[in-house]
Amino acid sequence: MTFLQRTFTSLVHAHAGRTQAQSQGQSFRCAPTFPVLRALSINMKPLPIDYENGIPDYAETHFLHKHIDDLLDLSNTGEYRDHDVCEGLWELVVRIGNNPEGIDSSRSLRIFKWLKGHWPSGNIEYLDSATAVLLNLRHSKSYIEFLQEKLTSEISSDEVAMIKDALSEFHA
Repeated sequence: MTFLQRTFTSLVHAHAGRTQAQSQGQSFRCAPTFPVLRALSINMKPLPIDYENGIPDYAETHFLHKHIDDLLDLSNTGEYRDHDVCEGLWELVVRIGNNPEGIDSSRSLRIFKWLKGHWPSGNIEYLDSATAVLLNLRHSKSYIEFLQEKLTSEISSDEVAMIKDALSEFHA
């Protein structure tokens, strides 16, 4: 429990930088990634691509769209951790945000459907990744409704705070 409290405290402190980055047109997220947590999933395969370092920052949009499609297809095999897939989606969505075309509506919807089906429970780092991906898609009223619905479910106070923060970003 202490780990989560420390993690969430750092998330709160990171919020100021995240908000400033968004106001400057940059993509954002709260929590850092913790590679140690990935090592705890013994029976899961590592993703075949290092989406953080193996994809150019300014790749062409069609190239990034192909990687999103491939990653979502891989997630259906059940061989990869949902959190790792979500981190990969984050890396790709951020890079698409660097392109003038942005992410198309059909892919935004496909990612949203994946997030709904793989929504994190009790893992604040994964929740941060999921809300960061959601916030960087083309905005939709259904995203806000989904997050508002999550607030009515049985979740921790840390999860409530993070979802409320994400909702405030939608309204900003």
